[in-house]
Amino acid sequence: MLPSAYLHSPDSPADTLESDPAHHAPGPSCPCASMPERISPEAEPRQLRRHPRSHPSPIAPANRPSYQASDTAENPAQSRAVPKPEETRVTTAPHAHRVLIIEDNSDGRETLRILLRLWGHEVEAATNGLQGVEKALAWQPDVAVIDIGLPVLDGYQVAQQLRAALGHRIFLIALTGYGQPADQQRALAAGFDVHMVKPADLDKLSRLLAW
Repeated sequence: MLPSAYLHSPDSPADTLESDPAHHAPGPSCPCASMPERISPEAEPRQLRRHPRSHPSPIAPANRPSYQASDTAENPAQSRAVPKPEETRVTTAPHAHRVLIIEDNSDGRETLRILLRLWGHEVEAATNGLQGVEKALAWQPDVAVIDIGLPVLDGYQVAQQLRAALGHRIFLIALTGYGQPADQQRALAAGFDVHMVKPADLDKLSRLLAW
């Protein structure tokens, strides 16, 4: 153990540095003159708080969206993309028409009825050729969509009778499974304006009704 006189000697470096002010004032040639003042560990948090680091946000505060924790947790459907209305293939007709469907197939008849009503048209339906002719003469539709292979009266006979009775006040569309060139020629000769093959091209049908 060192003697206490050595620990408290006036010539010790610690006492000399404390008592001599010259040691606290570095001269121009002292390399420590250009060194920044050291911040003590206790002062560092306060120094950082006085000079916070700022990062500009890419979104202006006024335009920055706010989110809640329950936005996607309670509504997972919000995270899925929803198709825009303009991306759908078929659009509503700009003018509503009175459309008569003459079709013996119940599924095809009801599907077409629903679609035309969604497009904004007024729709009636018949299940055979004779009923179709009677309903057309009583209701006076603008358009008739007619199957060819109908019971009682086939589609060719229906077209001939409607053309003879109503002239060109009615637009006749043949919607049939018969798609050969000869079938198309026969439909046009019977009085149809357009011959379409099943399943219907909905884009074409929508354009035909857009007048």
